[in-house]
Amino acid sequence: MISEENRLNLSIIIVTKNCEKMLKQSLLSIDKQNYPKDKIEILVVDGGSVDNTKKIAKEFNAKIIDGGYPDNSEARRHIGVLHAANDIIVFIDSDNILPYNNWLKDMVQPFVNDEEIVGAFTKWYGYEDKTSQIDQYYALIGGNDPIAYYLGKNDRVPYLNNYLPFGSRLEADHGSYEVVKFNVNQLPVIGCNGFLIRKSIISQLEYRDSNEYLHIDVNVDIINKLKKDRYAIVKNTIIHLTGDTLWKSIKKRIRYMNVHHVGLSNLRRYKVFDSSNPKDVFNLLKAIFFAITLIEPLLLALKGYIQTKNVRWFFHPIVLFITVQSYAISVIKKKLGLHN
Repeated sequence: MISEENRLNLSIIIVTKNCEKMLKQSLLSIDKQNYPKDKIEILVVDGGSVDNTKKIAKEFNAKIIDGGYPDNSEARRHIGVLHAANDIIVFIDSDNILPYNNWLKDMVQPFVNDEEIVGAFTKWYGYEDKTSQIDQYYALIGGNDPIAYYLGKNDRVPYLNNYLPFGSRLEADHGSYEVVKFNVNQLPVIGCNGFLIRKSIISQLEYRDSNEYLHIDVNVDIINKLKKDRYAIVKNTIIHLTGDTLWKSIKKRIRYMNVHHVGLSNLRRYKVFDSSNPKDVFNLLKAIFFAITLIEPLLLALKGYIQTKNVRWFFHPIVLFITVQSYAISVIKKKLGLHN
């Protein structure tokens, strides 16, 4: 394990815009970490908050950066990277809670042990009794989008098994974490929500426009351009508070999709759904069929409940149906030119 004197210096990047409701919980969980405070800098990269976001950040001695890009949180991540003083970047979103006090210590360990590690992330999403019903469901399926689950590209492992993410190949199991290599064509949507990466590696990509930066695209570029594909999956969790209600979380997903996968589609190097990929098309049609017929989602929910005893699995048929319907309406609006 890491000795006190050998712990790496960290730059924690949090992108914000009117995040007062959740930011304090996130910063509190960082403040409680058993990690030397003099080895951590916290950068809050703000997109023009008009609430108490900046005031809260100052209470925790965070460095506040005017990130610009008010409608593009991913571009602000890149601004944070440019300002980071340390090589190990820790992307914590304002709606993330670190669930225990040795979280940072455990996440950094793969970088200490292996200089070839590109990035590290948690294997699962976590939840507590007080976590909202919908966030518990999302944690159980391994991501906040059931469509991504059926496409095989959810960013964490579902609570159905202890398998590796789709498209990954195990290189070594070190007990507390696994070292894997990824198939770039089946890459889980990694890069935020408790993701660590080396600034020295991102810097080699030399992005001239911060709009080029999107967390999953960065990892695609690292694998394709830099030929580096050694990642660590730490056997722990991070709590992701996507929203109090299903409707809020779906609206958030649609807004994100409209900005990054519609408005900036010409800059994307990776698509969660690629219409030119027969496997993606088949899996999407399968998800739509399952959503309409309900049988498979009900069986999956029953299986999940038997294994975890968490009744939120039974949200699955409902959430899948509403998500498919919501995305369909969004696509139709786009075709008709009705998006704001």
